Amino acid sequence: MANALFLVSTGRTGTTWLEHLFAEAGANARHEPGPLLIRHVSHAYASGHLSDENASKLLVRWRGATLNASGRPYVEASTLVYGLARPILETFPDAHVVQVVRDPLTYLRSAMNWGQYRFGGRVKNVAPFRRLARPHFDPIYDVAGRVRWVATGQFGRLCWAWTKMNQVMREQGEGNDRFTVLAYESLFDAEKGHTTIGQLLELVNLEVSKEDSERIRGTRVNENKPGNFPRWQEWSSDQLAMVIDACGREARHYGYDIAARVLRDRPEVEAKLSALRKPSG
Repeated sequence: MANALFLVSTGRTGTTWLEHLFAEAGANARHEPGPLLIRHVSHAYASGHLSDENASKLLVRWRGATLNASGRPYVEASTLVYGLARPILETFPDAHVVQVVRDPLTYLRSAMNWGQYRFGGRVKNVAPFRRLARPHFDPIYDVAGRVRWVATGQFGRLCWAWTKMNQVMREQGEGNDRFTVLAYESLFDAEKGHTTIGQLLELVNLEVSKEDSERIRGTRVNENKPGNFPRWQEWSSDQLAMVIDACGREARHYGYDIAARVLRDRPEVEAKLSALRKPSG
């Protein structure tokens, strides 16, 4: 039985709520603990700029003593360490990693209203690897690629980030029996939610009653900020085509057929999608 559980994701996937759930069940639960540099290390490793050895050394320094310090199962719910799924599994042989993935159509609305990947953002965003960015994966001298990324709006950046971050987690964990993918929506399913929560808790030998499970599932923690960004049904055809093009292939790995859902209700998006995918020149 694992003595540690890392719940990793793109963010906007209930990580604060999950920390609350495990804390109530008796775990030493934490939401996005530091240090500040762990965010940068995660992005650097995900994009191939940090070695396995150095990633492992930093994890031992920042998490090694904490995992068994309290005598209770350690649970970390965090987007900050999404890019360290493989080093976590290799460094801590009793740890389990769960990738929590959310439907991109609802993730994008939540992230837009939350303000993630805004153009420029806060001043801190100029620090290397504070955000995962497309140029991290391009040749360092690809100036044109960097210019295109800077010119990409918040919506386009989020489409790219949802796909790349989930791909990184999935590929790092594939083939490891201590790695699991969990749909965010399943946590709150009226019929299956309690079972899903029970399976998560079982990973670190914890449990809650059905009554407590229902009460906790009804608890609102770190809800979406009020915002004006609408539901996907109200997005423009260009936005919907962009989501399908950027996220559709990765989304199918998790059972989200966003193209079928969108085109069923908005058939006019097909023409936009074809134009978007048409080779230039």
